[in-house]
Amino acid sequence: MDHDDRSDRMNKAMIAATLLLCGCTSASTLTLDTLDLPASGPGSYALWLRDSGGDSLLLGTFADNEGGTFAVDDLSLWSEALVTIEVGEPSEPGAEILVGPVTADGADLAFALDVDIAGGTSLWTPTDNDVADDNHHQGAWFMERVNDTSQAGLTLSPPAPGWSYAGWTQTQDWFLPMGTFSAPDAADSDCFFCGVDDLVPVPGEDFVAAVPAELPDAVNLADGASVIFVSLSPDAYDLSPDAYDLSPDAYDLTEGGPFRFGFDVLSVDVPAGQIGGELMDMASVLVAPSGGLSPPE
Repeated sequence: MDHDDRSDRMNKAMIAATLLLCGCTSASTLTLDTLDLPASGPGSYALWLRDSGGDSLLLGTFADNEGGTFAVDDLSLWSEALVTIEVGEPSEPGAEILVGPVTADGADLAFALDVDIAGGTSLWTPTDNDVADDNHHQGAWFMERVNDTSQAGLTLSPPAPGWSYAGWTQTQDWFLPMGTFSAPDAADSDCFFCGVDDLVPVPGEDFVAAVPAELPDAVNLADGASVIFVSLSPDAYDLSPDAYDLSPDAYDLTEGGPFRFGFDVLSVDVPAGQIGGELMDMASVLVAPSGGLSPPE
């Protein structure tokens, strides 16, 4: 490392220390406006500046879609602004959500994730076929049944580092997790409510064991009121059923659940009386967030 690089890094370290420790009045401010960020769940959003060498400076954290104002000493030292999702006290940028180049006029922040996923899901209960073969309405798998074989129902590109796809079922006003995945032709991370038979090599879930006893009725995804969807969620979040309150009382249905942070990307309303094994096409429902930083005052 040459002398100029060392001097530049020392200057940025001094700026960070100034902003974090003394809150000097000489610092300018940036105003962050965001649009369509979902609830940040058990974590928070964070605004960072990053230089061309990859060094970053945390300007502060905020919740949900509120944005805010943030102090910065010399904006010209930085080439990029980004918004991440964080759990705990961040020391370096986590999963990136918004990113954009810094100019004298501030920064326009665009969605940082390339979401490439399409396909459908079927009702099926492969993990309890030895017990019951007439309850396919109690399971949902991202697959299609063809000639008594299971084929992947999704096509997708692997998500960006720090992110995974997650399957969910909303039934009887409860949100039930189906595990996380990054490939369409392999089992997902968990089978929380499955039976004892072998898994099929696709993401999905049977709701036949250890289902919350407080559900009003046995799970019936073909009741005409159930929804199956896929979200893009940060790996830092624990999406297992033990990590949050599954009941409808824990969240506002109009806002999703605070435990269910992520960007919904696919969704299907399951028709009443849906036949097991038939592929239901899922609609793309992604609303990509955006944001902007106004120039220093």
